[in-house]
Amino acid sequence: MSSKQEYIAALETAAALLLSENGYAASAIRRLPPSQLREITSQLLCVRSPSSSFDVAKDAALFSAVDRVLGFEAAKAKTNQVAAASLEPVGGTDSQLALWKGDITLLNADVVVNAANSALLGCFQPDHKCIDNVIHAHAGPALRNACAVIVKEKLGEEGLPVGQVVATPAFNLPATYVYHTVGPQIERGKLPTEIQKSQLVSCYLNSLDLALTLNKPDLSIAFPCISTGLYGFPSSLAAPLVIEAVKTWAATHPQAANWKIIFNTFLDKDYELYSKTLEQIFNAPVPRQIPAKSDNLATAKALIQNADYLIISAAAGLSASAGLDYTSEEVFRKHHAGMHKRGFRNMYQFIGFSDWEPKLQWGYYFQQTLTARFSWQQHATQPTYNLLKTLVANFESKIPHSTYVVTSNADGMFDQYGFDKSRIYTRQGDYSRIQCLAACRGDAVWDIKPYLEKGLQSFNPETYELTDPAGIPKCPHCGGAMMWNVRGGDWFLENEYLKQQVVYEAWKADVLRKVKGEGKKLVILEVGAGFNTPGVLRFPNEKLAQEVDGVSLVRVNRDHAELPVLAEGVGLNIDATLLLEELLA
Repeated sequence: MSSKQEYIAALETAAALLLSENGYAASAIRRLPPSQLREITSQLLCVRSPSSSFDVAKDAALFSAVDRVLGFEAAKAKTNQVAAASLEPVGGTDSQLALWKGDITLLNADVVVNAANSALLGCFQPDHKCIDNVIHAHAGPALRNACAVIVKEKLGEEGLPVGQVVATPAFNLPATYVYHTVGPQIERGKLPTEIQKSQLVSCYLNSLDLALTLNKPDLSIAFPCISTGLYGFPSSLAAPLVIEAVKTWAATHPQAANWKIIFNTFLDKDYELYSKTLEQIFNAPVPRQIPAKSDNLATAKALIQNADYLIISAAAGLSASAGLDYTSEEVFRKHHAGMHKRGFRNMYQFIGFSDWEPKLQWGYYFQQTLTARFSWQQHATQPTYNLLKTLVANFESKIPHSTYVVTSNADGMFDQYGFDKSRIYTRQGDYSRIQCLAACRGDAVWDIKPYLEKGLQSFNPETYELTDPAGIPKCPHCGGAMMWNVRGGDWFLENEYLKQQVVYEAWKADVLRKVKGEGKKLVILEVGAGFNTPGVLRFPNEKLAQEVDGVSLVRVNRDHAELPVLAEGVGLNIDATLLLEELLA
Protein backbone atom coordinates (compact mmCIF):
# COMPACT_ATOMS: atom_id res chain seq x y z
CA MET A 1 0.00 0.00 0.00
CA SER A 2 1.41 3.41 -0.97
CA SER A 3 1.73 6.21 1.57
CA LYS A 4 -1.11 8.03 -0.18
CA GLN A 5 -3.36 4.97 0.14
CA GLU A 6 -2.36 4.60 3.80
CA TYR A 7 -3.30 8.24 4.36
CA ILE A 8 -6.72 7.78 2.77
CA ALA A 9 -7.30 4.59 4.79
CA ALA A 10 -6.40 6.38 8.04
CA LEU A 11 -8.66 9.27 7.08
CA GLU A 12 -11.56 6.91 6.37
CA THR A 13 -11.00 5.18 9.73
CA ALA A 14 -10.91 8.45 11.65
CA ALA A 15 -14.02 9.80 9.90
CA ALA A 16 -15.94 6.55 10.46
CA LEU A 17 -15.08 6.45 14.18
CA LEU A 18 -16.07 10.08 14.64
CA LEU A 19 -19.35 9.57 12.80
CA SER A 20 -20.04 6.49 14.93
CA GLU A 21 -19.57 8.55 18.10
CA ASN A 22 -22.20 10.94 16.75
CA GLY A 23 -24.69 8.22 15.85
CA TYR A 24 -24.06 8.05 12.11
CA ALA A 25 -23.15 5.02 10.00
CA ALA A 26 -19.92 4.88 8.02
CA SER A 27 -22.02 4.50 4.86
CA ALA A 28 -22.69 8.24 5.11
CA ILE A 29 -19.16 8.92 3.88
CA ARG A 30 -18.84 6.18 1.30
CA ARG A 31 -17.26 7.41 -1.95
CA LEU A 32 -16.58 10.89 -0.59
CA PRO A 33 -13.31 12.38 -1.92
CA PRO A 34 -10.42 12.70 0.58
CA SER A 35 -10.76 16.49 0.72
CA GLN A 36 -14.33 16.20 2.04
CA LEU A 37 -13.37 13.42 4.43
CA ARG A 38 -10.63 15.67 5.79
CA GLU A 39 -13.04 18.55 6.29
CA ILE A 40 -15.55 16.30 8.09
CA THR A 41 -12.81 14.89 10.30
CA SER A 42 -11.49 18.36 11.18
CA GLN A 43 -14.91 19.68 12.13
CA LEU A 44 -15.88 16.65 14.22
CA LEU A 45 -12.53 16.69 16.05
CA CYS A 46 -12.98 20.40 16.78
CA VAL A 47 -16.34 19.89 18.51
CA ARG A 48 -15.41 16.58 20.18
CA SER A 49 -15.17 16.61 23.97
CA PRO A 50 -12.25 14.74 25.60
CA SER A 51 -14.59 11.91 26.62
CA SER A 52 -16.88 11.67 23.60
CA SER A 53 -16.78 7.91 23.18
CA PHE A 54 -16.36 6.83 26.84
CA ASP A 55 -14.42 3.91 25.37
CA VAL A 56 -10.66 3.74 25.86
CA ALA A 57 -10.19 1.27 23.00
CA LYS A 58 -12.15 3.46 20.57
CA ASP A 59 -10.21 6.51 21.71
CA ALA A 60 -6.96 4.66 21.08
CA ALA A 61 -8.10 3.61 17.60
CA LEU A 62 -9.23 7.15 16.78
CA PHE A 63 -6.07 8.78 18.09
CA SER A 64 -3.93 6.30 16.16
CA ALA A 65 -5.79 7.02 12.90
CA VAL A 66 -5.60 10.79 13.42
CA ASP A 67 -1.90 10.54 14.26
CA ARG A 68 -1.32 8.75 10.95
CA VAL A 69 -3.25 11.45 9.10
CA LEU A 70 -1.37 14.27 10.81
CA GLY A 71 1.94 12.46 10.42
CA PHE A 72 1.46 12.19 6.66
CA GLU A 73 0.49 15.86 6.44
CA ALA A 74 3.44 16.91 8.61
CA ALA A 75 5.82 14.94 6.40
CA LYS A 76 4.43 16.73 3.32
CA ALA A 77 4.89 20.09 5.08
CA LYS A 78 8.35 19.30 6.46
CA THR A 79 10.18 21.37 3.85
CA ASN A 80 8.15 24.39 5.01
CA GLN A 81 9.13 23.98 8.66
CA VAL A 82 11.43 26.58 10.16
CA ALA A 83 14.07 25.81 12.78
CA ALA A 84 13.72 28.30 15.62
CA ALA A 85 17.46 28.14 16.22
CA SER A 86 18.08 29.51 12.71
CA LEU A 87 16.26 32.79 13.33
CA GLU A 88 18.57 35.76 13.68
CA PRO A 89 18.08 37.83 16.87
CA VAL A 90 17.41 41.56 16.95
CA GLY A 91 20.38 43.58 18.15
CA GLY A 92 23.14 41.09 17.37
CA THR A 93 24.39 37.86 18.88
CA ASP A 94 24.16 39.13 22.47
CA SER A 95 20.38 39.39 22.15
CA GLN A 96 17.94 36.52 22.64
CA LEU A 97 14.87 38.15 21.07
CA ALA A 98 13.83 37.39 17.50
CA LEU A 99 10.86 38.19 15.27
CA TRP A 100 9.29 35.75 12.83
CA LYS A 101 6.21 35.98 10.61
CA GLY A 102 4.55 32.70 9.75
CA ASP A 103 2.46 29.73 10.85
CA ILE A 104 3.46 28.78 14.40
CA THR A 105 2.56 25.13 13.71
CA LEU A 106 5.51 25.00 11.28
CA LEU A 107 8.01 26.29 13.84
CA ASN A 108 10.46 23.67 15.09
CA ALA A 109 10.99 25.03 18.60
CA ASP A 110 11.31 23.54 22.06
CA VAL A 111 8.20 25.40 23.19
CA VAL A 112 5.34 27.10 21.39
CA VAL A 113 2.96 29.13 23.51
CA ASN A 114 -0.78 28.83 22.96
CA ALA A 115 -3.16 31.71 23.66
CA ALA A 116 -5.76 29.51 25.36
CA ASN A 117 -9.03 30.15 27.16
CA SER A 118 -9.53 29.42 30.85
CA ALA A 119 -11.36 26.12 30.16
CA LEU A 120 -8.09 24.98 28.56
CA LEU A 121 -9.77 22.54 26.17
CA GLY A 122 -9.30 24.49 22.97
CA CYS A 123 -11.82 26.23 20.75
CA PHE A 124 -14.94 24.25 19.88
CA GLN A 125 -15.96 26.42 16.91
CA PRO A 126 -14.74 24.98 13.59
CA ASP A 127 -15.01 28.28 11.73
CA HIS A 128 -12.72 30.11 14.19
CA LYS A 129 -9.17 30.67 12.93
CA CYS A 130 -7.83 31.49 16.40
CA ILE A 131 -4.39 30.25 17.44
CA ASP A 132 -5.99 27.93 20.01
CA ASN A 133 -7.94 26.17 17.26
CA VAL A 134 -4.97 25.98 14.91
CA ILE A 135 -2.64 24.48 17.52
CA HIS A 136 -5.17 21.86 18.65
CA ALA A 137 -5.97 20.92 15.04
CA HIS A 138 -2.32 20.29 14.17
CA ALA A 139 -1.39 18.62 17.46
CA GLY A 140 -4.33 16.19 17.38
CA PRO A 141 -7.05 15.17 19.87
CA ALA A 142 -4.50 13.84 22.36
CA LEU A 143 -3.70 17.48 23.19
CA ARG A 144 -7.26 18.15 24.33
CA ASN A 145 -7.18 14.99 26.43
CA ALA A 146 -3.91 16.07 28.05
CA CYS A 147 -5.44 19.45 28.86
CA ALA A 148 -8.52 17.75 30.32
CA VAL A 149 -6.30 15.74 32.68
CA ILE A 150 -4.68 18.97 33.92
CA VAL A 151 -8.09 20.55 34.48
CA LYS A 152 -9.34 17.50 36.38
CA GLU A 153 -6.24 16.89 38.50
CA LYS A 154 -4.91 20.41 39.10
CA LEU A 155 -7.25 23.23 38.13
CA GLY A 156 -10.83 22.20 38.81
CA GLU A 157 -13.92 23.90 37.44
CA GLU A 158 -12.42 27.38 37.66
CA GLY A 159 -9.93 26.48 34.96
CA LEU A 160 -6.66 28.26 34.26
CA PRO A 161 -6.37 31.73 35.83
CA VAL A 162 -5.46 34.69 33.62
CA GLY A 163 -1.69 35.09 33.34
CA GLN A 164 -0.89 31.56 34.50
CA VAL A 165 0.73 28.81 32.40
CA VAL A 166 0.56 25.01 32.13
CA ALA A 167 2.53 22.66 29.88
CA THR A 168 1.61 19.67 27.72
CA PRO A 169 3.47 17.67 25.09
CA ALA A 170 3.13 19.07 21.55
CA PHE A 171 2.12 15.68 20.10
CA ASN A 172 2.04 16.03 16.29
CA LEU A 173 3.50 19.53 16.16
CA PRO A 174 7.19 19.94 15.25
CA ALA A 175 7.67 21.60 18.66
CA THR A 176 8.36 19.58 21.81
CA TYR A 177 5.99 21.29 24.26
CA VAL A 178 2.95 23.52 24.17
CA TYR A 179 2.61 26.05 26.99
CA HIS A 180 -1.00 27.16 27.47
CA THR A 181 -1.67 30.60 28.92
CA VAL A 182 -4.77 32.77 29.25
CA GLY A 183 -4.51 36.45 28.38
CA PRO A 184 -6.72 39.24 29.73
CA GLN A 185 -9.93 40.01 27.87
CA ILE A 186 -10.68 43.70 27.35
CA GLU A 187 -14.22 45.01 27.28
CA ARG A 188 -15.15 46.42 23.88
CA GLY A 189 -14.46 50.15 23.62
CA LYS A 190 -12.29 50.32 26.75
CA LEU A 191 -8.55 50.47 27.34
CA PRO A 192 -6.77 47.84 29.44
CA THR A 193 -6.39 48.55 33.14
CA GLU A 194 -3.05 48.35 34.95
CA ILE A 195 -4.10 44.94 36.30
CA GLN A 196 -4.82 43.69 32.79
CA LYS A 197 -1.47 45.00 31.56
CA SER A 198 0.22 43.12 34.40
CA GLN A 199 -1.73 39.97 33.52
CA LEU A 200 -0.59 40.15 29.90
CA VAL A 201 3.03 40.51 30.94
CA SER A 202 2.57 37.54 33.29
CA CYS A 203 1.58 35.33 30.35
CA TYR A 204 5.03 35.88 28.89
CA LEU A 205 7.16 35.92 32.04
CA ASN A 206 5.46 32.90 33.62
CA SER A 207 6.03 30.98 30.39
CA LEU A 208 9.71 31.91 30.47
CA ASP A 209 9.98 30.93 34.14
CA LEU A 210 8.39 27.56 33.40
CA ALA A 211 10.79 27.02 30.50
CA LEU A 212 13.71 27.42 32.91
CA THR A 213 12.69 24.11 34.50
CA LEU A 214 13.60 22.32 31.25
CA ASN A 215 17.27 23.06 32.01
CA LYS A 216 18.10 23.52 28.33
CA PRO A 217 20.88 26.06 27.71
CA ASP A 218 19.94 26.66 24.05
CA LEU A 219 16.17 26.56 24.48
CA SER A 220 13.84 28.13 21.91
CA ILE A 221 10.37 29.42 22.80
CA ALA A 222 7.86 31.14 20.51
CA PHE A 223 5.04 33.47 21.58
CA PRO A 224 2.03 34.37 19.44
CA CYS A 225 0.31 37.74 19.83
CA ILE A 226 -1.57 37.03 23.06
CA SER A 227 -4.93 38.76 23.75
CA THR A 228 -4.71 41.10 20.74
CA GLY A 229 -7.30 39.26 18.64
CA LEU A 230 -10.79 38.49 19.89
CA TYR A 231 -9.72 39.37 23.44
CA GLY A 232 -9.41 43.01 22.40
CA PHE A 233 -6.06 44.10 23.88
CA PRO A 234 -4.80 46.90 21.57
CA SER A 235 -1.78 45.66 19.63
CA SER A 236 -0.15 49.08 19.76
CA LEU A 237 -0.10 48.86 23.58
CA ALA A 238 0.69 45.16 23.83
CA ALA A 239 3.78 45.10 21.61
CA PRO A 240 6.01 47.58 23.52
CA LEU A 241 4.71 46.31 26.86
CA VAL A 242 5.61 42.65 26.34
CA ILE A 243 8.82 43.28 24.38
CA GLU A 244 10.22 45.49 27.15
CA ALA A 245 9.19 42.95 29.80
CA VAL A 246 10.78 40.01 27.95
CA LYS A 247 13.94 42.00 27.23
CA THR A 248 14.29 42.83 30.93
CA TRP A 249 13.65 39.21 31.92
CA ALA A 250 16.30 37.96 29.51
CA ALA A 251 18.84 40.47 30.82
CA THR A 252 18.31 39.30 34.41
CA HIS A 253 18.45 35.55 33.74
CA PRO A 254 21.99 34.60 32.73
CA GLN A 255 20.98 30.94 32.45
CA ALA A 256 18.94 32.00 29.40
CA ALA A 257 21.85 33.77 27.71
CA ASN A 258 21.79 31.39 24.74
CA TRP A 259 18.03 31.09 24.40
CA LYS A 260 16.01 32.12 21.37
CA ILE A 261 12.84 33.96 22.43
CA ILE A 262 10.65 34.47 19.39
CA PHE A 263 7.76 36.84 18.84
CA ASN A 264 5.64 35.10 16.23
CA THR A 265 3.25 37.16 14.10
CA PHE A 266 0.94 35.97 11.36
CA LEU A 267 -0.65 39.15 10.00
CA ASP A 268 1.33 41.76 8.05
CA LYS A 269 0.14 44.56 10.32
CA ASP A 270 1.38 42.74 13.43
CA TYR A 271 4.74 41.99 11.85
CA GLU A 272 5.16 45.65 10.90
CA LEU A 273 4.18 46.78 14.42
CA TYR A 274 6.52 44.35 16.20
CA SER A 275 9.32 45.12 13.76
CA LYS A 276 9.02 48.86 14.34
CA THR A 277 8.77 48.42 18.13
CA LEU A 278 11.79 46.10 18.32
CA GLU A 279 13.86 48.51 16.25
CA GLN A 280 12.95 51.37 18.59
CA ILE A 281 13.70 49.38 21.75
CA PHE A 282 16.97 47.85 20.51
CA ASN A 283 18.02 50.81 18.36
CA ALA A 284 18.92 48.24 15.72
CA PRO A 285 17.24 46.94 12.56
CA VAL A 286 15.20 43.76 12.62
CA PRO A 287 17.00 41.16 10.50
CA ARG A 288 15.25 40.78 7.16
CA GLN A 289 13.17 37.62 7.05
CA ILE A 290 14.45 35.82 3.98
CA PRO A 291 12.61 32.64 3.03
CA ALA A 292 15.04 29.78 3.29
CA LYS A 293 16.23 28.37 0.00
CA SER A 294 14.57 25.14 0.97
CA ASP A 295 14.14 21.84 -0.75
CA ASN A 296 10.97 23.28 -2.30
CA LEU A 297 12.93 25.20 -4.91
CA ALA A 298 15.03 22.18 -5.81
CA THR A 299 11.87 20.08 -5.97
CA ALA A 300 10.18 22.57 -8.29
CA LYS A 301 13.21 22.66 -10.54
CA ALA A 302 13.37 18.87 -10.72
CA LEU A 303 9.65 18.53 -11.46
CA ILE A 304 9.87 20.98 -14.34
CA GLN A 305 13.13 19.69 -15.76
CA ASN A 306 11.94 16.07 -15.67
CA ALA A 307 8.52 16.76 -17.21
CA ASP A 308 7.62 15.97 -20.80
CA TYR A 309 4.67 18.35 -20.98
CA LEU A 310 4.02 21.78 -19.48
CA ILE A 311 0.85 23.72 -18.73
CA ILE A 312 1.44 27.35 -17.78
CA SER A 313 -1.53 28.29 -15.60
CA ALA A 314 -1.33 32.06 -15.34
CA ALA A 315 -3.31 34.36 -13.07
CA ALA A 316 -2.93 37.94 -11.83
CA GLY A 317 0.22 37.22 -9.84
CA LEU A 318 2.19 36.50 -13.02
CA SER A 319 1.52 39.89 -14.57
CA ALA A 320 2.11 41.49 -11.17
CA SER A 321 5.60 40.00 -11.22
CA ALA A 322 6.13 41.73 -14.58
CA GLY A 323 5.06 45.03 -13.01
CA LEU A 324 1.33 45.09 -13.79
CA ASP A 325 0.19 44.84 -10.18
CA TYR A 326 -3.51 45.66 -9.87
CA THR A 327 -3.20 46.18 -6.10
CA SER A 328 -0.27 48.63 -6.21
CA GLU A 329 -0.90 52.33 -5.67
CA GLU A 330 2.57 53.12 -7.00
CA VAL A 331 1.88 51.36 -10.31
CA PHE A 332 -1.54 53.00 -10.54
CA ARG A 333 -0.17 56.49 -9.89
CA LYS A 334 2.57 55.99 -12.50
CA HIS A 335 0.24 54.88 -15.29
CA HIS A 336 -3.01 56.65 -14.34
CA ALA A 337 -2.00 59.89 -12.64
CA GLY A 338 -5.25 61.59 -13.62
CA MET A 339 -7.32 58.92 -11.88
CA HIS A 340 -5.04 58.99 -8.85
CA LYS A 341 -5.72 62.72 -8.50
CA ARG A 342 -9.42 61.89 -8.43
CA GLY A 343 -8.86 59.76 -5.31
CA PHE A 344 -8.63 56.29 -6.81
CA ARG A 345 -5.75 54.21 -5.52
CA ASN A 346 -5.29 51.06 -7.61
CA MET A 347 -6.54 49.23 -10.70
CA TYR A 348 -8.26 46.58 -8.64
CA GLN A 349 -10.83 49.17 -7.53
CA PHE A 350 -12.38 49.16 -10.98
CA ILE A 351 -13.25 45.46 -11.13
CA GLY A 352 -17.04 45.56 -10.96
CA PHE A 353 -17.01 49.35 -10.41
CA SER A 354 -20.05 51.16 -11.87
CA ASP A 355 -20.36 54.51 -10.07
CA TRP A 356 -19.04 56.74 -12.85
CA GLU A 357 -20.12 58.53 -16.00
CA PRO A 358 -19.43 56.88 -19.38
CA LYS A 359 -17.01 59.62 -20.43
CA LEU A 360 -14.77 58.85 -17.43
CA GLN A 361 -15.35 55.11 -17.62
CA TRP A 362 -14.18 54.89 -21.21
CA GLY A 363 -11.38 57.38 -20.70
CA TYR A 364 -9.95 55.01 -18.11
CA TYR A 365 -10.82 51.82 -20.00
CA PHE A 366 -9.18 53.00 -23.21
CA GLN A 367 -6.05 54.23 -21.45
CA GLN A 368 -5.82 50.98 -19.49
CA THR A 369 -6.29 48.95 -22.68
CA LEU A 370 -3.59 50.92 -24.48
CA THR A 371 -1.15 50.53 -21.60
CA ALA A 372 -1.81 47.04 -20.29
CA ARG A 373 -3.10 45.19 -23.36
CA PHE A 374 -1.11 46.66 -26.23
CA SER A 375 2.10 48.21 -24.90
CA TRP A 376 3.12 46.58 -21.61
CA GLN A 377 6.47 45.45 -23.02
CA GLN A 378 7.50 49.12 -22.82
CA HIS A 379 6.58 49.30 -19.14
CA ALA A 380 7.54 45.87 -17.76
CA THR A 381 9.80 46.04 -14.71
CA GLN A 382 11.01 42.43 -14.92
CA PRO A 383 11.64 40.00 -17.81
CA THR A 384 8.99 37.60 -16.54
CA TYR A 385 7.33 36.73 -19.83
CA ASN A 386 10.59 36.52 -21.75
CA LEU A 387 11.82 33.99 -19.20
CA LEU A 388 8.60 32.02 -19.60
CA LYS A 389 9.05 32.11 -23.36
CA THR A 390 12.51 30.60 -22.94
CA LEU A 391 11.09 27.88 -20.70
CA VAL A 392 8.45 27.06 -23.32
CA ALA A 393 11.11 26.96 -26.05
CA ASN A 394 13.12 24.46 -23.98
CA PHE A 395 10.12 22.13 -23.79
CA GLU A 396 9.19 22.56 -27.45
CA SER A 397 12.74 21.78 -28.56
CA LYS A 398 12.41 18.32 -26.98
CA ILE A 399 8.78 17.51 -27.84
CA PRO A 400 6.89 19.72 -30.32
CA HIS A 401 3.48 20.92 -29.11
CA SER A 402 4.35 19.93 -25.54
CA THR A 403 3.20 23.19 -23.92
CA TYR A 404 -0.03 25.09 -23.42
CA VAL A 405 -0.98 28.36 -21.75
CA VAL A 406 -4.20 28.64 -19.77
CA THR A 407 -4.76 32.09 -18.31
CA SER A 408 -7.41 33.95 -16.36
CA ASN A 409 -5.77 37.27 -17.25
CA ALA A 410 -7.42 39.52 -19.84
CA ASP A 411 -4.25 41.54 -20.46
CA GLY A 412 -3.10 39.48 -23.44
CA MET A 413 0.48 39.34 -22.18
CA PHE A 414 1.20 36.05 -23.91
CA ASP A 415 0.00 37.53 -27.21
CA GLN A 416 2.06 40.69 -26.62
CA TYR A 417 5.20 38.65 -26.04
CA GLY A 418 4.73 36.50 -29.12
CA PHE A 419 3.59 33.18 -27.68
CA ASP A 420 1.88 30.83 -30.13
CA LYS A 421 -1.75 32.04 -30.23
CA SER A 422 -2.99 28.58 -31.16
CA ARG A 423 -1.74 27.27 -27.82
CA ILE A 424 -3.35 29.87 -25.54
CA TYR A 425 -6.68 29.40 -23.76
CA THR A 426 -7.95 32.70 -22.34
CA ARG A 427 -10.64 31.73 -19.85
CA GLN A 428 -11.94 35.09 -18.67
CA GLY A 429 -11.91 37.22 -21.81
CA ASP A 430 -9.57 39.71 -23.44
CA TYR A 431 -9.23 43.50 -23.28
CA SER A 432 -8.56 43.49 -27.03
CA ARG A 433 -12.24 42.79 -27.68
CA ILE A 434 -15.39 44.79 -26.96
CA GLN A 435 -18.99 43.62 -26.80
CA CYS A 436 -22.57 44.76 -26.40
CA LEU A 437 -23.29 45.00 -22.67
CA ALA A 438 -26.82 43.75 -23.28
CA ALA A 439 -25.45 40.84 -25.35
CA CYS A 440 -28.14 41.70 -27.91
CA ARG A 441 -26.75 39.11 -30.33
CA GLY A 442 -24.47 36.13 -29.90
CA ASP A 443 -21.97 37.68 -32.31
CA ALA A 444 -22.04 41.19 -30.80
CA VAL A 445 -18.28 41.19 -30.20
CA TRP A 446 -15.68 43.28 -32.03
CA ASP A 447 -12.01 44.17 -32.12
CA ILE A 448 -11.55 47.08 -29.70
CA LYS A 449 -8.88 48.92 -31.71
CA PRO A 450 -11.19 51.05 -33.91
CA TYR A 451 -13.14 52.12 -30.82
CA LEU A 452 -9.91 52.74 -28.92
CA GLU A 453 -8.43 54.94 -31.65
CA LYS A 454 -11.62 56.98 -31.96
CA GLY A 455 -12.04 57.42 -28.22
CA LEU A 456 -8.45 58.44 -27.51
CA GLN A 457 -8.74 61.29 -30.03
CA SER A 458 -10.76 63.18 -27.42
CA PHE A 459 -9.05 61.81 -24.30
CA ASN A 460 -8.06 64.44 -21.70
CA PRO A 461 -5.15 63.06 -19.60
CA GLU A 462 -5.82 65.57 -16.81
CA THR A 463 -9.49 64.74 -16.26
CA TYR A 464 -9.30 61.23 -17.78
CA GLU A 465 -12.55 61.96 -19.61
CA LEU A 466 -13.48 61.68 -23.27
CA THR A 467 -14.46 65.21 -24.30
CA ASP A 468 -16.35 64.07 -27.41
CA PRO A 469 -19.46 61.96 -26.63
CA ALA A 470 -19.02 60.29 -30.03
CA GLY A 471 -15.94 58.56 -28.60
CA ILE A 472 -18.06 56.60 -26.12
CA PRO A 473 -18.69 53.17 -27.70
CA LYS A 474 -22.21 52.17 -28.71
CA CYS A 475 -23.29 48.76 -29.95
CA PRO A 476 -23.51 48.79 -33.78
CA HIS A 477 -26.52 46.47 -33.60
CA CYS A 478 -28.75 47.91 -30.89
CA GLY A 479 -27.10 51.22 -30.03
CA GLY A 480 -26.72 50.20 -26.39
CA ALA A 481 -23.80 50.47 -24.00
CA MET A 482 -20.68 48.40 -24.54
CA MET A 483 -18.09 46.75 -22.33
CA TRP A 484 -14.80 44.90 -22.49
CA ASN A 485 -15.37 41.33 -23.62
CA VAL A 486 -14.49 39.90 -20.21
CA ARG A 487 -16.32 37.68 -17.74
CA GLY A 488 -18.03 40.30 -15.59
CA GLY A 489 -21.59 39.02 -15.58
CA ASP A 490 -24.15 36.91 -17.39
CA TRP A 491 -23.81 39.26 -20.37
CA PHE A 492 -20.35 37.85 -21.20
CA LEU A 493 -20.19 36.55 -24.78
CA GLU A 494 -17.65 33.75 -24.71
CA ASN A 495 -17.99 31.93 -28.03
CA GLU A 496 -14.42 32.79 -29.01
CA TYR A 497 -13.07 31.40 -25.74
CA LEU A 498 -15.22 28.27 -25.91
CA LYS A 499 -13.52 27.51 -29.23
CA GLN A 500 -10.16 27.87 -27.46
CA GLN A 501 -11.41 25.55 -24.72
CA VAL A 502 -12.28 22.78 -27.18
CA VAL A 503 -8.76 22.86 -28.64
CA TYR A 504 -7.15 22.94 -25.19
CA GLU A 505 -9.26 20.07 -23.82
CA ALA A 506 -8.37 17.92 -26.82
CA TRP A 507 -4.66 18.64 -26.29
CA LYS A 508 -4.94 17.93 -22.55
CA ALA A 509 -6.81 14.66 -23.13
CA ASP A 510 -4.09 13.50 -25.53
CA VAL A 511 -1.36 14.41 -23.03
CA LEU A 512 -3.15 12.63 -20.17
CA ARG A 513 -3.45 9.49 -22.30
CA LYS A 514 0.32 9.56 -22.71
CA VAL A 515 0.81 10.22 -19.00
CA LYS A 516 -1.39 7.28 -18.03
CA GLY A 517 -0.38 4.90 -20.81
CA GLU A 518 3.24 5.73 -21.61
CA GLY A 519 4.57 6.98 -18.29
CA LYS A 520 5.02 10.54 -19.54
CA LYS A 521 5.06 13.39 -17.02
CA LEU A 522 3.00 16.57 -17.04
CA VAL A 523 3.82 19.55 -14.84
CA ILE A 524 1.47 22.47 -14.22
CA LEU A 525 3.29 25.71 -13.47
CA GLU A 526 0.61 27.78 -11.75
CA VAL A 527 1.47 31.39 -10.97
CA GLY A 528 -0.55 33.82 -8.90
CA ALA A 529 -3.88 31.97 -8.73
CA GLY A 530 -5.49 32.82 -5.41
CA PHE A 531 -9.02 32.69 -4.07
CA ASN A 532 -10.82 35.46 -5.98
CA THR A 533 -11.94 32.93 -8.61
CA PRO A 534 -10.38 29.63 -7.48
CA GLY A 535 -12.68 27.55 -9.67
CA VAL A 536 -11.08 28.95 -12.83
CA LEU A 537 -7.49 27.72 -12.39
CA ARG A 538 -6.60 26.80 -8.82
CA PHE A 539 -9.12 24.04 -8.10
CA PRO A 540 -8.91 22.34 -11.54
CA ASN A 541 -5.11 22.25 -11.21
CA GLU A 542 -5.37 20.69 -7.75
CA LYS A 543 -7.82 18.09 -9.03
CA LEU A 544 -5.42 16.96 -11.76
CA ALA A 545 -2.46 16.82 -9.37
CA GLN A 546 -4.45 14.78 -6.85
CA GLU A 547 -6.15 12.32 -9.17
CA VAL A 548 -3.69 11.55 -11.97
CA ASP A 549 -0.37 9.84 -11.28
CA GLY A 550 2.31 11.54 -13.34
CA VAL A 551 0.80 15.03 -13.00
CA SER A 552 2.56 17.48 -10.67
CA LEU A 553 1.66 21.01 -9.65
CA VAL A 554 4.26 23.71 -9.05
CA ARG A 555 2.31 26.49 -7.34
CA VAL A 556 3.89 29.95 -7.12
CA ASN A 557 1.92 32.28 -4.88
CA ARG A 558 3.10 34.93 -2.43
CA ASP A 559 0.12 34.46 -0.08
CA HIS A 560 -1.42 31.04 -0.79
CA ALA A 561 1.28 28.61 -1.88
CA GLU A 562 -0.18 25.63 0.00
CA LEU A 563 -1.24 22.48 -1.85
CA PRO A 564 -3.85 19.89 -0.84
CA VAL A 565 -2.11 17.15 1.04
CA LEU A 566 -2.75 14.54 -1.67
CA ALA A 567 -1.64 16.75 -4.55
CA GLU A 568 1.70 15.86 -6.09
CA GLY A 569 3.93 18.88 -6.36
CA VAL A 570 5.25 21.79 -4.38
CA GLY A 571 4.26 25.32 -3.38
CA LEU A 572 6.59 28.32 -3.29
CA ASN A 573 5.80 31.74 -1.84
CA ILE A 574 8.38 33.58 -3.93
CA ASP A 575 8.24 36.02 -6.81
CA ALA A 576 7.56 34.31 -10.13
CA THR A 577 10.46 36.02 -11.88
CA LEU A 578 12.92 34.84 -9.24
CA LEU A 579 11.67 31.29 -9.68
CA LEU A 580 11.99 31.45 -13.46
CA GLU A 581 15.54 32.79 -13.17
CA GLU A 582 16.39 29.86 -10.89
CA LEU A 583 14.77 27.36 -13.25
CA LEU A 584 16.73 28.65 -16.23
CA ALA A 585 20.04 29.15 -14.42
